Amino acid sequence: MVCFGVQTVSVKVKNGTIFGSFCSCPFTSVVAYLGIPFAQPPVGSLRWNAPVSYNSMYPNGSINATTFSPGCNQFGSFTNQAPTYSEDCLYLNVWAPAKATDKSLLPVKVWIYGGGGYVGSTSDPLYNGCGIATNAVVVSMNYRLGPLGWLTLGPPASFTGNYGILDVLMALQWVQENIASFGGNNKTVLLFGQSAGGMMAYIISTLPQAFGLFSSVISESGAGRLLTTTEQQIENGNQLVEALGCSNTSDVVECLRMKSPDQINQATPQNAPIYVSLPAKFYAHVDGYIIPVQPITTSPIVPFMAGTLDILSRIVPLNQLTKLIIKKFNLDLNEMIDILYCTSELQIFKCDFLSLDNFNSIETGKHHAFEHVLEKNKIKMLHLRSNCTSEKLRLVIDLFHEIKHLTIGIQCTQMIETTKYLLSYKHKLRHLFFLCISDISEVYIKNLINMIEKEKLVITLLNLLNRCA
Repeated sequence: MVCFGVQTVSVKVKNGTIFGSFCSCPFTSVVAYLGIPFAQPPVGSLRWNAPVSYNSMYPNGSINATTFSPGCNQFGSFTNQAPTYSEDCLYLNVWAPAKATDKSLLPVKVWIYGGGGYVGSTSDPLYNGCGIATNAVVVSMNYRLGPLGWLTLGPPASFTGNYGILDVLMALQWVQENIASFGGNNKTVLLFGQSAGGMMAYIISTLPQAFGLFSSVISESGAGRLLTTTEQQIENGNQLVEALGCSNTSDVVECLRMKSPDQINQATPQNAPIYVSLPAKFYAHVDGYIIPVQPITTSPIVPFMAGTLDILSRIVPLNQLTKLIIKKFNLDLNEMIDILYCTSELQIFKCDFLSLDNFNSIETGKHHAFEHVLEKNKIKMLHLRSNCTSEKLRLVIDLFHEIKHLTIGIQCTQMIETTKYLLSYKHKLRHLFFLCISDISEVYIKNLINMIEKEKLVITLLNLLNRCA
């Protein structure tokens, strides 16, 4: 839905008067106030610093809040829209029923958009709050993204990171101070978000300093997960500093702040196992201060609800797979399944696909938690992408009896031996996908084909060295 001016309306807040406009919504009359500043522009010395409240009067005592602000600098958009981007992006939007007054005490919904912490904007048409502001006040805010929102560095720069989290906290503080003017009740504030926004909502729901800023939280398709540590984020940050040519300068901070957002984006290390076109190095991390502990080790400070879809095939490259139970984490798989097992209230979702990118320990397969997962599921599709030794392969065969599709990372010269080994078992295997990196002869491939000629087995080979298949 597109908002357009039909009649000018206004509200007064501590900074002055905000002029909004009616927006196009069926069955109801809603006013949109778009592009309201809640923090000073995070530019110059405020780049890679905590946000500073917009506490001055508006120019001439008022602002015309009838168009969206630019989105925060990023790598692109999930939609075919082409919004404008700027570092000066810390603005929020409010949608309120036209009849609301400062005495209405309507519930408030505060939305955090998703996008992996790298893309997203409140101006995205998907996030227009007009349609859900019938009996509530709706708020959405921009927050800093990518390295501008999450970069962490040790001395002398001492960038703490987690600036995106701080931006949302400041927007929530703005809501507490001003939402009554729009008809909202600051004692009844729902914080909700989707994907990375859902993850941020969950993180914020566990922070002691967020107490009193909201009364409930909903996390859509994103909730508890292990965050990286400061040490890991500093390592990622140092890679960016080096790529920008600032590692050998006398003033690293000055050098970094002289770089344009485009230069920073182009130098950002690429690492995206799920969002193929996006980098994934920088995100929220446990810093001991803003995020004092792993969020999943504590509890939300308010009532909390979470939900997800069966599968997000729109963004998962392997969209033929029906479900994902374990994705690639930045930690050893043993640590992850320890947490799964020790979370007594965890409900294991039924699935038929398992990805074991970090299956580096034979003991993993013998772990009691791993066995618990297998008891609940009949795995039919297995990805074993790390280098597969014969010992690991034997363990896989022993553990997974229902496999029909198997992906293996292996030396190319081991394919015939591996295939023989698999065929020697009574199995239901129908598709074997080899990932390998080495020279391989046509004769070897022909021998492999001859071996399976009479078998009900299809082999796909992806040689990452010469792309032969």
